Amino acid sequence: KVKKWQTGLKLLGEIKELEMVPDEEAFKWAMSGCAKDRAWKFSVDVLREMLSTGVRGRKKTFMEALNACRYGGLWQDAIDIIEVMEYTDLDPATEGFNKAMDACLVANEDDWFDVMEDKAAARGYEIEI
Repeated sequence: KVKKWQTGLKLLGEIKELEMVPDEEAFKWAMSGCAKDRAWKFSVDVLREMLSTGVRGRKKTFMEALNACRYGGLWQDAIDIIEVMEYTDLDPATEGFNKAMDACLVANEDDWFDVMEDKAAARGYEIEI
């Protein structure tokens, strides 16, 4: 049985073979397919690919990637995503920081959890753990 993440990545590849640039929605669908099959790292990789093509993502798309980080324990990726969001003026807000901190907890990265908690508090976000 073909997995959803494989289908999503295949479709992205086909769009590129036609020398077209996928739009944000195409990338988001591929990320969603990866997440549904628990292919967490692939979901984050799709976000990175999207950004490398110059497609600017909306907050919703970044949150999708942060969900993958949360469930997959991809704490380093979560921190990177928070930094990209802040750099591109997409406010991660409480929800984004919570997801990044959850990723740190899943990976047993208590020190990084504390760093993210301090960063969130410095921005006035109320953390819900």
